[in-house]
Amino acid sequence: MNKLKKYSRIFVMFCTLSVIFLIISPNKIIGRSAIQKGDVKLHVYSQATTGAPQKISENDLAILKERVRDTYPNIASTDIELVGDTPFRHVADPAYVQDFTVYGEVIGITRNETSGENTVAVLKVSYWDMPMIQYFFYKVLIEE
Repeated sequence: MNKLKKYSRIFVMFCTLSVIFLIISPNKIIGRSAIQKGDVKLHVYSQATTGAPQKISENDLAILKERVRDTYPNIASTDIELVGDTPFRHVADPAYVQDFTVYGEVIGITRNETSGENTVAVLKVSYWDMPMIQYFFYKVLIEE
């Protein structure tokens, strides 16, 4: 009986550690298209305001401005509009996609809802990825 208890404890510990590892591991959900040569990498955050539903950091804005300063010199907003292949089509409610990384090229600018000026970049997404943990918790907590 002692051997059975010992092996059952080892089995439970192994299963527990495996589940913890799978949750914490850096697995990602990725889009289906490939990264192109001239694509810019931006980390996008969701925001619950009027206008563009995504936002980028000040550092990513500086990178974006540097890459497109000749083509679109008046990009000045941390808001960003995404077109093309995004993770929003894989979930029932886009609000559950909090933050993710996108790769793509700027194809234009659009109007900023707050200032009324054309300062928001429009990014055509060619590739995206988001942490698997977000999608896992979305599936477990929201859909069931």
